Amino acid sequence: MVTTADTVDNSMEPIKDIGFGNRINPASPLDMGAGQVNPNNALNLGLIYDVNSTDYVRLLCATNFTEKQIQVITRSSSTDCSNPTVTNVGEGMCSYTASVTPMSGLKVNVMPDMLEFKTKYEKLSYKLTIEGPSLLDETVTCGYLDWVDSGGKHVVRSPIAVTSLSLELS
Repeated sequence: MVTTADTVDNSMEPIKDIGFGNRINPASPLDMGAGQVNPNNALNLGLIYDVNSTDYVRLLCATNFTEKQIQVITRSSSTDCSNPTVTNVGEGMCSYTASVTPMSGLKVNVMPDMLEFKTKYEKLSYKLTIEGPSLLDETVTCGYLDWVDSGGKHVVRSPIAVTSLSLELS
């Protein structure tokens, strides 16, 4: 439920990572996904991700599996590596601007960086690219892609987690 999640608790403090007795550090997307569900916001959605099995195929595409490997894993002859798609479930015309949490040492690009919907239930796609070194300073670097509507009423948050492409094996 990324469309209705908050990364702060009811005291407006960042949600904490309480695993392993840790009560100091803020939680990352690996701890909490997009955040804690806000049921009040669920009554007035702006954008939604229509998640289906195709989205899991896209994940395989994004992690550089070959077409043949994807077909073996999915047991299907079709391969759809298209970009993520969101649906406007708000009222009529609206626009959303991409906002990305800076991630140290990485360049994150969203194309297009603005989604302009003309009608309710219209679907638009975008492409997210991440550039950086093959070895990161941190094991995992996390951030968020937020789609913010022009009135600031709706924010749709998607977690981003990046790790190094190669590992040292001992």
